[in-house]
Amino acid sequence: GRIRAEKIKDGISAEIIGTENFARATAIEKIPLIYASSIRVYGTQEEMNNGETQLTHPTHEYGRMKRECEKVLQAYAENQGLRFTVFRMAAAYGPGMPRDFVVAAFLESIISSKPIQLLTHGNLKRNFIYVKDVAHIMSNLIDRWQFSTNEIFNIAHSETVTLKELARLIGVVVEKEPVIKEGIEVDGISEGQIPIKKA
Repeated sequence: GRIRAEKIKDGISAEIIGTENFARATAIEKIPLIYASSIRVYGTQEEMNNGETQLTHPTHEYGRMKRECEKVLQAYAENQGLRFTVFRMAAAYGPGMPRDFVVAAFLESIISSKPIQLLTHGNLKRNFIYVKDVAHIMSNLIDRWQFSTNEIFNIAHSETVTLKELARLIGVVVEKEPVIKEGIEVDGISEGQIPIKKA
C-alpha cells in the first residue's frame, strides 16, 4: 500500500544519497570505490549480446535505483576524478541470505514439507549466483584489473532458471520432492541471458 511505497521511496533516496556521500569522500581522498550494483539495471531485455556495454533499461524500482547510483559515480568520475569499479551482480544466494529471499523461502518450505505457493505459473526466468562465487570472482577481478579506471563487470551465472526449476533443483539437493502450487497471475518478462565478457 501507500506506506510500503513510501518506505521503498525513502530507501531509494537513502541509497542514492549514501552513494553520493561515498563518491565525494573517496574522490577527495583519491581512494578507488567499489560499488555493488545489479543486473537488474538491464531490465528484461531478451537480446543481451553486448556484455557490459549493453544499454540499460531497468523495469523494476531496484534496478532503477542501482542505475541512478551508477550515474552518480559516473558524474563524480567526470567532474571530480573519482576512480570506481562497478560489479553488476545477479541475485546472490548462500550463507546470510534473508529468510524471505526466494532461495531461502523455497528451501525452508521443502525441508518442512510445506507446499511452495507461487504467485504466477512459475515460468519466469531469473539469474542466481552463489555468494562465495561472487566473492571469488570479485577478488580475482580486483587483483587482475587493479582498479582500472571506471570499469563495469557483470557477475552472473551463465544460465537462467525458472522458479519451478529452481524449486526442483533445491529439492534434488535436499533429496525431497517439492510440492509446487502455481498461482493465477501471468508470468512477467524473464531476464535475458547475461553475457560475461570481462569476468
